[in-house]
Amino acid sequence: MGLGFAGVGALMLVLVLFTYLRMINGRAAVRERRSSKGRLVIEQADTLVAFGREQDAIRLLEKALEKEPDSTAIQATLKRIKLELEEREQDDDH
Repeated sequence: MGLGFAGVGALMLVLVLFTYLRMINGRAAVRERRSSKGRLVIEQADTLVAFGREQDAIRLLEKALEKEPDSTAIQATLKRIKLELEEREQDDDH
C-alpha cells in the first residue's frame, strides 16, 4: 500500500520545512559569530582609547567596517571616538 497523494504531499512539506529551518539556523549562527567579532573589536577599541591611542582605535574600527559594513555597533563606536577626539582637540586649542 502506497502513501497516496496526500501522504507524498505531507512528506514533501516536512522536508521543505526541515530545510528551511536548517537554513534559518545557519544564518543565525553566522550573525552570532559576526556579532561576537564586532563586540571584541569594540572592546579592543575602547581599551586603546583608555590608553590614549584614539587614532589606533579609529584605524581598528575602520578596518573592521571594511569586513562588516552593516555593523551599526561598530559605526556608532567609531563616531563616538571621533567625536570625543574632536572635542578634546577643540578643548586643547582653547
